Amino acid sequence: MNRKRVARIMREREIVGITRRKSRSLTKQDRTAPPAPDLIQRDFTAPMPGLKFVGDITCLPTAEGWLYLATVIDLCTREVVGWSMADHMRTELVADAIRMAMRAVARLATRSFIQIAARNTRPINSGDLLLSWT
Repeated sequence: MNRKRVARIMREREIVGITRRKSRSLTKQDRTAPPAPDLIQRDFTAPMPGLKFVGDITCLPTAEGWLYLATVIDLCTREVVGWSMADHMRTELVADAIRMAMRAVARLATRSFIQIAARNTRPINSGDLLLSWT
């Protein structure tokens, strides 16, 4: 079957193809910045819950625009212990996810949060988070 015939039939029946959205680059990399230190030395295991945490931010396309999801994961249990969603990607998105994780593991004695950062991200002041949490 010829592509022109397929195009004509699709037009007649009002069928349109779905196109994939172009991938979205969130930040422009600073090539002069030194790489962020690998604080957990690529060891994504923990001997007990509440000892090591990692986080990530994901962009989700929706009908109303982009939605940003920040998560905090316990490396021992592999459970999401904190999350936050917003229509922006600012510091408070990550701070809210960390606060939720801190409340979730408050009964544990160890409250160490490890931040794995990209080269050009600004680290969050964890002291401010701890003060506002107590």
